[in-house]
Amino acid sequence: MPYFFDQLFADGKRSLGLSLMLSAWVFVFPLAQAQAGSGDFTLGYEAQVYRPGVSPELFHIISVGGNYRESNPDSETKIDFNFAFNPQEIQVWAIRSENLYWALKGGERLKGGQTRFSLGLGRKSMVWNELDTQWNLSLIQPIDQWDRFRPEQQGLIGAFLDYDLDFLVLHGFLSYTVYPENIPNVVIDNGMFQPRHPQAISSIPETVNVLGQTAPLYYEIEYPSSTEFLFRPGMMLEMESHPKSPLLFRALYGYKPVNYLNFALRGNLSISENRVRIYIKPRLLSNQIIAGDLGYRVPGGHTSFGISGIAQIPDPEELDPQYTYAPATNATLISPWFKWKSGSWDGSISALWWTGGVDPDVGQFAVAGSAVFSSHIFYRTASQVKAGFLVPFMPEGSRIQGRW
Repeated sequence: MPYFFDQLFADGKRSLGLSLMLSAWVFVFPLAQAQAGSGDFTLGYEAQVYRPGVSPELFHIISVGGNYRESNPDSETKIDFNFAFNPQEIQVWAIRSENLYWALKGGERLKGGQTRFSLGLGRKSMVWNELDTQWNLSLIQPIDQWDRFRPEQQGLIGAFLDYDLDFLVLHGFLSYTVYPENIPNVVIDNGMFQPRHPQAISSIPETVNVLGQTAPLYYEIEYPSSTEFLFRPGMMLEMESHPKSPLLFRALYGYKPVNYLNFALRGNLSISENRVRIYIKPRLLSNQIIAGDLGYRVPGGHTSFGISGIAQIPDPEELDPQYTYAPATNATLISPWFKWKSGSWDGSISALWWTGGVDPDVGQFAVAGSAVFSSHIFYRTASQVKAGFLVPFMPEGSRIQGRW
């Protein structure tokens, strides 16, 4: 995804420079406000084993990040930032930011001391729906799956309104920009896919048989303009039972761009070059989201259970018949779940049933029964168990987590 942005702005160095400028601002701003809030700085290293047969054997990741929190009766600031990169491949990098927003609080004081409403601007992460959060599906909030083994929720970008009605809390979101999910960097060099990231796509064909002759494939991406890609409208409205109520209830309606990337593909035989040119077109889809939660919080606040559902209704799409693509279709998802917390331990158990969402590919390059032109991983039926442990004597939020 970062490489896609490099090409989108037609200057990889400019994009990287903007990223470094943003990281500098993120760290300078908390230092300037050090008296009012608190923050942490992190520096990390990890190494992942590459796929068999791909050199080098180790994939090195260096990450630099930090977070800042400030909350007072009149305003709130939250900043999370992480920049990860591979020192051997300048094109393999990712920016992560779960929260990067400022909110103004106002209205009469409630019994608990909190204000009646808050109006915020920036990138904000919150639980809109338990199913989307538990399974990191990226249907409502985008996820960072640059490392597919550790997907993380990222906030939406726009304006946010929260209003407390004592028995209900109303949430509103409005935006005219989108930053989709991060995926492992897919690098195209001289018309060929390069396996620079260990989790990137590696099974892309390099040749094709044309009239009994082997012809090389040459790949190109038909990039949309930066305006078309980044500036697309979205909105959501949700009402939620009060956090202090034992009844857990959420009802949401939204219309927003799809967070994950979908692609269409077409090919032309170039006789003069003796090769087949393959053109990959990113599809800029939007959809309606209808979602709900119904559950119960056991008194004491350590255990909760319930059932969640999401209906996804993509906009109709018309593509030229020369393209091969996976048609987006209506989807329905249902998930019962159970969560608990005890001391430093927490965990959850959930199941998922998913119908619809994507049909098999159609077009001249389609393979019967397959749907390969999407960055998204679709479950059909699944179950999972998650457990976490809060590490003592470490910075706030440091935890060990497992998922099965």
